[in-house]
Amino acid sequence: MTPDLAILIAFAILQVGDAFSTLRFLKHGIKEANPVMVWLFDALDPLPALVITKVLIIVAAHGSMGAPYWTEAMLALCAFYAFIVVRNWRVVK
Repeated sequence: MTPDLAILIAFAILQVGDAFSTLRFLKHGIKEANPVMVWLFDALDPLPALVITKVLIIVAAHGSMGAPYWTEAMLALCAFYAFIVVRNWRVVK
């Protein structure tokens, strides 16, 4: 497995973690902070909105593999989403 593929897999796992933690937030009555996602939740309901956006984000990340600074950008995004997922799970225990 190449390092870039490992990063992409980690990113995809973090996207799933973000989706599950968001659903957990909503279940406990905590509001979504991202206004774009709030709009999508209102338009589509949370689960389909999360599935669609997360799939599109992962596809875009895969499609941009090989671009200059892809590895560095994806590592930064992985760090960001790891922080978000850990924070979300700690907030709703």
